[in-house]
Amino acid sequence: MYKTDFPATYREMTEAEIKKLGRGRRALVPEARTALEAELANRGISLESLKPRKRKPRPKRTPEEKEEIRRQHRGRILWALGAFAAMILAMIFLEHYGELELFMPVVITWIVISATIGAHWRLRRYRWFWVLIGIVLIAHVAVTALMPPEWQPLFEKKSSVKGIAMLDLVAIYSLIWVLEKLLRINPKTGEPCRP
Repeated sequence: MYKTDFPATYREMTEAEIKKLGRGRRALVPEARTALEAELANRGISLESLKPRKRKPRPKRTPEEKEEIRRQHRGRILWALGAFAAMILAMIFLEHYGELELFMPVVITWIVISATIGAHWRLRRYRWFWVLIGIVLIAHVAVTALMPPEWQPLFEKKSSVKGIAMLDLVAIYSLIWVLEKLLRINPKTGEPCRP
């Protein structure tokens, strides 16, 4: 069995490292704890000075804030249920028309559009955002409908599906970022920046 020379290891540590280890000494095995306490005594560091830092208490939320959080959670749950129902309906629709192989492109489109809207929800009040989402959706539908049969095997491999979805997301997010810069919109708040 591998044995660690705790005293030698602790002698090589810097003072900041030994203090950090000293704060969590309760999690150490007995031999390591004994060696650590000896090294702390050699360096003149008292155990009382290494008490864990107290965490700041979380601020109390008002009932209105709590209700707003609950409402947001309910909205997310309803959005997820709606997305799941839409996927089932898309699968039934595509199976009815014998185009079930188009299901993965439809799922990718739905996920990319949903993720884009969710990540950029602060831009919902701008018309250009919804026009961009509409253009992206139309482009996805056009590419899916006009997809040559040779591309079908691409959507059978999980790795290629992930790659396509990530490239799609990067392209859309980059386009939104460029538009935010051109229109001088604060990316954190969605408010116009003052010149």
